[in-house]
Amino acid sequence: MPNHYHILLRQKTISGLTEFIRSLSTSYSMYFNKKYRRVGSLFQGVFKATDIRDENYLLWVSRYIHRNPPDFQIYPYSSYDDYLGKRKTDWLNTNLLLEFFQSKRMSREKNYQEFVDNTKEETPADFSFITLEPENEEDEVEERLQKTSTLLRSHGRVEP
Repeated sequence: MPNHYHILLRQKTISGLTEFIRSLSTSYSMYFNKKYRRVGSLFQGVFKATDIRDENYLLWVSRYIHRNPPDFQIYPYSSYDDYLGKRKTDWLNTNLLLEFFQSKRMSREKNYQEFVDNTKEETPADFSFITLEPENEEDEVEERLQKTSTLLRSHGRVEP
């Protein structure tokens, strides 16, 4: 992936993402161009963003990002090792995604690895059956675990 990158961020302000990416891209381009005595754009195309409004799409995007490099299992510039518990990057919070992969039989990290490594490339619509909307707050945790377990079982990741 020499000419683009993927990043999954939680936006806190309305224009925060756009301002952050603009600053990041500009700063890094200036640094790189100065270091290697070159001029011009470093990245393919312009900045694009997608608003993720449901957990099903969040799971798909996370897997897509981690599988994007052809050598994704050993790609050194990926956060994948953080999600597998092999590395700890201070500013990266893996809990939001890993909470979907809790089970009694395997660690969250192992379940996530199975999900990323061994799952065919479905479209986001294939996760529609696990919309996580509990009827009341008390059932939220149990329902989340049951639906996540159902998702993982359907992909052969967790035994019933």
